Amino acid sequence: MCFLRQFKQQQQQQQQLRHNQRLICIGDVHGDLWALQDFLEISGVYDRQLDEWIGGNTIVVQCGDILDRGVEELACYKLLCKLSQQAIHTDGKVILLVGNHEAMNSMGLFQYAINDLEHERKIGLAVDEELETPNWRIQYAKNQPSRWSSYEPGGLLATSLLANMKVAIRVGRTVCVHAGLRPSHLKDNGGIEGMNKQFRDWITLETGPGAVGPIWMRDYSYPHDQPPKDENGSTTRMIEETLLLLDCDRMIMGHTIQRQINCVLHGRAWRIDVGASRGCGSGTPEIKIKYRY
Repeated sequence: MCFLRQFKQQQQQQQQLRHNQRLICIGDVHGDLWALQDFLEISGVYDRQLDEWIGGNTIVVQCGDILDRGVEELACYKLLCKLSQQAIHTDGKVILLVGNHEAMNSMGLFQYAINDLEHERKIGLAVDEELETPNWRIQYAKNQPSRWSSYEPGGLLATSLLANMKVAIRVGRTVCVHAGLRPSHLKDNGGIEGMNKQFRDWITLETGPGAVGPIWMRDYSYPHDQPPKDENGSTTRMIEETLLLLDCDRMIMGHTIQRQINCVLHGRAWRIDVGASRGCGSGTPEIKIKYRY
């Protein structure tokens, strides 16, 4: 279907930061296009008036949770995918990670979805036209038809968009993930590439919502704005072992709202979800920037 082309991304593998190259990490957006544009604009990678990439060879990682709580989810994805294609020409990159809200939508859990109007206008009507009938909606009668047909395993955007997103990615000596990584995630799933392959193959990492998956855990990010529980140094040891396995110095994550970007566990865990979307309190957009000199 022609309309799916606007959700095409670069294919991404782990990256190395070159001399003077920037890594920009952006937290949860939750369907708020204005907040996303703010993030990109203050990063210096996006010209809002021209609506185009100006980031040169910058690497941008959006750490998941574009979906839910807002009404401009597809507009956010469309912008990020467009910038991903434009960035190719200046050796830049835009990398999208999967969050727990993407996983929830893929499982038909829509309790945080505001409505189905954007998906109905952009996807539902296009499918009607392509199939020359609206009868396909019958099989989704108990759910939001246009949303569910988009994100179910094998769905329109599941295969063209979500399956090309990453659970985690290593950029230089930084690992980016939506919620966090434990040593067991790496050992039990074949490392980052193994987890990403499972997601590409549409295998859920934890078979559903849970407390300890890489898109669900809060070991490093909760309580809000405070250091996490670290009884007898157990949490410190956990992140140290994880980073050692990855040969990284720091982990960047979203998922748990903070008043502002902060780091804990001796600079190893950076929490960047500042609740910037209108659905999460309209916090002031902030970004995490990492340079290599």
